[in-house]
Amino acid sequence: MKYKVKWIEDHMGITRNMIRRYEKKGVISKNENGKDREFDEADLIQLWNIRVMVSLGFSLDEVKEIMCGSNLREVSEKRLKILKEECRDLQGKINFLNVVKTTGEIPSCFKRSTNHFEEIYNLGLVQYVSPFERAKDIWSLIDMLQLLHELCETNDKGIIDELYEWYGIGNDRDVFVQVFETYLLCDVRFEEIFGKEKCCELSALIANYGK
Repeated sequence: MKYKVKWIEDHMGITRNMIRRYEKKGVISKNENGKDREFDEADLIQLWNIRVMVSLGFSLDEVKEIMCGSNLREVSEKRLKILKEECRDLQGKINFLNVVKTTGEIPSCFKRSTNHFEEIYNLGLVQYVSPFERAKDIWSLIDMLQLLHELCETNDKGIIDELYEWYGIGNDRDVFVQVFETYLLCDVRFEEIFGKEKCCELSALIANYGK
């Protein structure tokens, strides 16, 4: 069975211009007969694979190499490494913006020994992660949740000292406060454990820590 470009546009979302670009880049063979091109099922699979690879971030030059026999596993591994790095950067920005949204301030890292913007900025992205991610193991996580539970029951600010020691940020209490103040309000895992009302109370208690 043969398929025309109109069918491919309607059923696969691959436009005539995209097909021309694939031809120009040498990813698929050119239409030499000058007529409206027709594709068989093997061609459709090829077009589908190209569309998927482009959607995953491969350039057409990279797709061409893959179609010409490059090791798909190796190429995918390289692309996956890039995506993971981009994901870490994006998650860092989400964490940072969560702090900004909750506190109404842009956290400053100028207390750090470095004065290079990129180093300060990247340090900030690393620091502002949820306490759930900061826990080194399940036992560390249990310790943190137990301290929060005790703080719920007693409102004892001495427990916040223990929580600050658990967090291990050194002398930077501002980061500790901003992180817990933020994630007690926006990390649903805390809400599932303590309930929304208690999370708000805990966040307010920690926000006043050291004031």
